[in-house]
Amino acid sequence: MEVAEKPGSLSPFKIQISPDKWNRLVDLVRLSPLPPPTFEGKDPKFGIQNEYMENAKREWQTFDWKAHEEKLNELPQFIAEVEDKHGELFQIHFVGYFTKNPKAKSIILLHGWPGYMFSSGPPLDKDFKIEDVAFLMNGLMTQLGYSSQNGGYLAQGGDIGSESYSLIQVTMDFAPFSRSSDSQLTPAEEKGLARGEWFRANGAAYAFEHGTRPSTISHVLASSPLALLAWFDSHS
Repeated sequence: MEVAEKPGSLSPFKIQISPDKWNRLVDLVRLSPLPPPTFEGKDPKFGIQNEYMENAKREWQTFDWKAHEEKLNELPQFIAEVEDKHGELFQIHFVGYFTKNPKAKSIILLHGWPGYMFSSGPPLDKDFKIEDVAFLMNGLMTQLGYSSQNGGYLAQGGDIGSESYSLIQVTMDFAPFSRSSDSQLTPAEEKGLARGEWFRANGAAYAFEHGTRPSTISHVLASSPLALLAWFDSHS
């Protein structure tokens, strides 16, 4: 993709992890214990499998992390300072491709935030809600020149958008559906509703943990790289 000059108010960014931190990561992987084999650990419907974690631990101990860092730095990365609704500045780290094509429609690809790579963390003196994330992400896109007055932008992801997008696609389904007696759904819609009901019953445990005991799970995930890997797998 041909990349145009970046908009103003951005700082180019490169990942620079010190060798000490890479060595510490390898040590943590080596020292992190794995649980004993269980019946549930052999069946993916109960979560991540023992064999997968054993292989991951073995591979991570010899993984070339520095080469991975260099590969990531081939991407055009930036830091932008964006104000929240209270005037507090947040540093937003992102990968940005800026096309020279004037007819191209801009899109923001989102996932759970805060916590993306090298962005600011959430404030420590107040709750930080989904709408606060949406405000910052919309502020970033507006600052980059994609306001509603300039045609807006498209948004895709599991987060909530804001008023300047012209189309949004989400991949997170927690909203219940109330079926009326005159509902006429296509087979594809019926299949989608069934998939959503299955996910709410069987695939959303991680989200409830996030929502009800965020401090508890943060201590678990910070304790071990393997714990973090197992948690990532729980989202699939």
